[in-house]
Amino acid sequence: MAKPSILSVIGEHVSLRKAGKEYVGLCPFHSEKTPSFTVNEEKGLFHCFGCGESGDVIAFVQKVEGVGFLEALSILGMRQEQIQRPRNDAIKRKAETVSRWANHCFDQAQSLLREIGKRERIAQELGWIDE
Repeated sequence: MAKPSILSVIGEHVSLRKAGKEYVGLCPFHSEKTPSFTVNEEKGLFHCFGCGESGDVIAFVQKVEGVGFLEALSILGMRQEQIQRPRNDAIKRKAETVSRWANHCFDQAQSLLREIGKRERIAQELGWIDE
């Protein structure tokens, strides 16, 4: 089962009119008088030039209903296993590299904070600063 049509789902919440290849309407996420909300049916994406919200049909349901990913799938009548996620080893390796770097930075920050705490206790004991 494919994702439901973004145009039909958004059309339940927003009055849309065709403008070239896209559809436009008033954004449901902020107050406006001039339409800045666009839906591209071909790409399956929406974007608001006023507030910057954008995404696919699942993201729209999450934002408009205030629900999480799995709840949005349920609302759309989809199951989690029906969503195909890209499986890219390069992305996984990059994520692992970034994770290791972030953990290293965190360890360094903790070490610095411990050192600052030690120096502050020594300064207090010597009466250089007030407690």
